[in-house]
Amino acid sequence: LPGSIRVTPIYDRSLNIVMREGFRARLNSLRMGVGHENGRTSPGMFWTHNNSRGDLIYNIATGVFKGGRNVEGLSIVTDEDIATGAEVRRQVERSLGDESRIHANLTSRLEWRGQGGDSLMLNPALFATRAESTRSLRLEQPLGSTPPLYDHADSEGESRFSVARLNGQWRKRLDTGLRLELNGGASQARGSGQSERREFDAAGALLRLNEDDSRSRERSFSLNGKLSQLLEGDHSFVSGFDRPNIRYG
Repeated sequence: LPGSIRVTPIYDRSLNIVMREGFRARLNSLRMGVGHENGRTSPGMFWTHNNSRGDLIYNIATGVFKGGRNVEGLSIVTDEDIATGAEVRRQVERSLGDESRIHANLTSRLEWRGQGGDSLMLNPALFATRAESTRSLRLEQPLGSTPPLYDHADSEGESRFSVARLNGQWRKRLDTGLRLELNGGASQARGSGQSERREFDAAGALLRLNEDDSRSRERSFSLNGKLSQLLEGDHSFVSGFDRPNIRYG
């Protein structure tokens, strides 16, 4: 109906205004959902906002998602005699595990529009993920005289990863008639991980303990620019530079 207001269900709760001319404005949109996979529930929530103030047009989007799964594994390793090809040892490793992760993101698009086609656009973004895992393993050796390295084991691990990024574009028409365009971007990523694995004999005595700890960081930067101008006779002048994406560990 012309001029009517419709509210969508809770999982996509938005306010839509439908005008007689067919124009629809959506300022806010909230979506919530739940997934189910392999016995695990994965909820998520996402929100977007679109608006403008004077010469500024902007968009903001954020979301949080939690997921996980149960993991089963089977590994079979066999050794053969080189001369006869007969199998001399067989090991079967069975594992049960649980993995969970949570992911959050925030992105935005900001655009200022000036006179004569001048504009400035910025695209900031943040992403972050955290994951955890646990596993239990049992090693069986139905064939072979050499005893296995362990009877059973368990492991656990945790990892984190985050990225901050900013891309931008600036367009400017100069008094001389030249048109300037600059594009650039910068980002920084960080990661870390810790894991621990414990191996036991059949009596439950600890045989080995392995611990791993890792850290990583990466930065990148890129920039390019262009000057252009239309000339007489359907000709044009173009000059520019390009600094490729440079990464720093």
